[in-house]
Amino acid sequence: MVLTTAVLVYYFGATYPEFKKLATKSFRIPGLETKFVPQGMEFDDVSGDFLISGYMSNDEPSRIYVVDKASGSVEKYINLKVGEDVLKGHFGGITVYGEDAFVASDKKVYRFKIADLKSAQNGSAVSVIDSFETGNGADFILTYQDMLIVGEFYHQKKYQTRPEHHIKTSSGETNKALAYVYLIDNNAECGVASKNPEFGISLPDLVQGMSFTKNGEIVISTSYAIPSSKLYTFKNVLEQTPTTQTVIDGTTLPVYELCENTKTRTIKAPAMAEELVLADDGKVYVLFESACKKYKLVNRTRTKYVYALDI
Repeated sequence: MVLTTAVLVYYFGATYPEFKKLATKSFRIPGLETKFVPQGMEFDDVSGDFLISGYMSNDEPSRIYVVDKASGSVEKYINLKVGEDVLKGHFGGITVYGEDAFVASDKKVYRFKIADLKSAQNGSAVSVIDSFETGNGADFILTYQDMLIVGEFYHQKKYQTRPEHHIKTSSGETNKALAYVYLIDNNAECGVASKNPEFGISLPDLVQGMSFTKNGEIVISTSYAIPSSKLYTFKNVLEQTPTTQTVIDGTTLPVYELCENTKTRTIKAPAMAEELVLADDGKVYVLFESACKKYKLVNRTRTKYVYALDI
């Protein structure tokens, strides 16, 4: 009886009043009828399309879906290849800057031309121009102004990070993940001015994605397995000066902090929130992986749609 009650409470007891107040169902997440596991999302201002990246749980090549924002319809999906080898890695995030698109996967950033994506046939493979190893987990990625931000995911048991990334913040807690920030240069090798980061952003545990709000605040999604997700907003620390530093491979790296001192809001959300992105309507769109075939049988909230948040 106790077990039955616990199961019923788990599956039917999840409530998200603030999320429901702020969020509007936008479009169906692509690939859920396949073995696709959605991870990353970008909005392309030029085409008006969403790009959604992820891996396949059956070892097929990883995919990037193109979704029309206006209609919500899937236009196509493509794979990426290096030479003749089609990539099957953990496509954790995707972002666009000018003519280039960047994908974060397995501690690397891959660059390809957005024009090649647009001209590619459905199900075809687009060639990677170049790639570089980041030195962190490279689990999600975004652009802000002329910066390429490559973040990582920390979990105390399964996903460890480098000791140099463990930073005691000004508010007293210890963050154990570090985003690396590079200056973008489309004409340079790998699309960055240097493959060494300019500075870092100290992150809390379980970060799956990062974006900015219409008001310029930083917003992150945090989740792991079946518990509820949390979305946190912070002051835009990048408009201030770095508050600490760390030493990476002998080089001192200035570091900004996302911590309790800079946090402005907490929003409880359905399980397995992944990447989020600011679109041209001023709303932050949130992707979920809970309805994919790999996880849907164990989830109480199988979120099949991307939601738009007015925050």
